[in-house]
Amino acid sequence: PILERLRPQKGATQALILVPTRELALQVTEEILSFNAKRKLVISPIYGGASMTEQLRRLGKGIDVVVGTPGRILDHLRRGTLDIKALKYLILAEDVEEILSNTNDYRRILLFSATMPERIIRLSKKYMRDVEILRVPAQEVTTELTDQIYFEVRDSDKFDALTRIIDVEPEFYGIVFCRTKIGVDEVVNKLTERGYAAEGLHGDVSQVQREKILKRFKKKLANILVATDV
Repeated sequence: PILERLRPQKGATQALILVPTRELALQVTEEILSFNAKRKLVISPIYGGASMTEQLRRLGKGIDVVVGTPGRILDHLRRGTLDIKALKYLILAEDVEEILSNTNDYRRILLFSATMPERIIRLSKKYMRDVEILRVPAQEVTTELTDQIYFEVRDSDKFDALTRIIDVEPEFYGIVFCRTKIGVDEVVNKLTERGYAAEGLHGDVSQVQREKILKRFKKKLANILVATDV
């Protein structure tokens, strides 16, 4: 909806979307850009691990919609390289009060939460006026669109069970979660040794490599993504 309401303008940022991870910043930016073809708004992700020089260049030219992670946004606020004094829309995926304190009193705030914990309620009372809460009715949960199946197997049989599921599923394309980074590496190595197109993703993988892996997975050059909950 913010794309419908904003008009391109050079200078201060008009909308700030805060997300918890770099991967989500890239994903949200891509989704917004897909709706932006006719509107010509300048939209850019701002996150840690990326070139500061490039971000400074983009901010200097003016960004209408910034999609950022809290750490890097705070960094730019402290440097004075990001101006959100004239912000019109603030969308939060994380409780970051220091960033809120830098905005004006007239912006519209949108809070999205899978639950409504007490800290979110306190945040809304402190920074929002005329609060309106929209809830998704329980009978409309999105999980109804997904078949959920689980198998109980011994730990020593997990890998063989996984490969059997991959083999019987037509055009398997999915994510395998592991509890540890070592577990991710072990599963990826075993899968690639058996000829499967698998990629691994965890906290020790560099940002550049993460983006390459996700791009390969998105293009289905790899049909199995093994990851921690990063």
